[in-house]
Amino acid sequence: MLIRITFLLVLVPALAWANGKVGLILPFSGPVAEYGAAFRNGIELADRDHPKLLGGIEWIYEDSKYESALAVSAFRKLVSADGVDLAYVFGGPMSEAVAPLAESGRTPLLVSINEPKVAKGRKFVIRFSNPADDYGKLLVEWFRSRGIKRAAVVKVENQYINCMLDGLTRALPADLNLEVISAFQPGEMDFRSVVSRLKNNRYDAVGVYLLPGQISSFYKQAAQQSLKGSFFGADFLESISEIGQSGEAIEGTVYPNNTVSEEFAARYLKEFGNDNQITWAGYGYDFAVTAAKALKVDGTTGSADALIAALRSSQASKGILGPAAFVSSSDDSYFRFPVVLKRISQGRIVEDRLG
Repeated sequence: MLIRITFLLVLVPALAWANGKVGLILPFSGPVAEYGAAFRNGIELADRDHPKLLGGIEWIYEDSKYESALAVSAFRKLVSADGVDLAYVFGGPMSEAVAPLAESGRTPLLVSINEPKVAKGRKFVIRFSNPADDYGKLLVEWFRSRGIKRAAVVKVENQYINCMLDGLTRALPADLNLEVISAFQPGEMDFRSVVSRLKNNRYDAVGVYLLPGQISSFYKQAAQQSLKGSFFGADFLESISEIGQSGEAIEGTVYPNNTVSEEFAARYLKEFGNDNQITWAGYGYDFAVTAAKALKVDGTTGSADALIAALRSSQASKGILGPAAFVSSSDDSYFRFPVVLKRISQGRIVEDRLG
């Protein structure tokens, strides 16, 4: 299999500006509204930093509420009524629903989903996120550093969570056992029986793969039963508000994610008064610059073929999320970003150095 990797430059010269319409389908309400807010804030910062590059772009936002049916309706509206040149969709279920429409309608689409099959065999669909395996491999390193041999997982039924656990499972060595001991539906909040089971079985570590709201409920109920140990999970944990509601039981929990620089984090906190899901502000910023660079290429506005070719030819260097690369093969097309392990410490999020 032939794989092409192109390093992505998002530190761009602010000379000629891009023109065009970009539609963004993000969750501004619902269980993961913090992601949509952070992504939009990142675009706002990119607009301020690169006015001559991004000044000709019209950003059109639609609220998916993290629901696939609403994402489909929003996409159809963006294409037919707004005439967007490029669209972006947040979230696995929404990306899976919209991708076939984008491909059949020849609308360039970037999606945040960690599952390669969404882009496989599709010319007009590119993933703007790492494969799930990148995150799984980092967690396995943490397992090794802690001597973890037997881990349990409490999960919610969710496409993104399933994808991340699949990536972790593929990365597991033969001597490490990972057991999903209970699966919940979104909205379920009673974890007392599973907490009791975890306490009685004495696993080396526990994976908390739940949605915001469920996470804090789980940790509060764990504290009530004095469940202690090593906890890990996914980036739904990257919410200072959720961490605050979880209490002391969440202390020390680790999860893999992309990251932003301390300088960007400080600026963001000063500008917006919170740093909930700040990594997604980095995604928003880097997406905005990437989209503008492609739209700046002569002939891309109004031409789907030219625009997708420009995106696939994105070149080289460093953005808010760090050094990035465009990776293309017969099985997938995506932008890859550095991944780090993060740890919750004293109510904040810090980078974990694996011991």
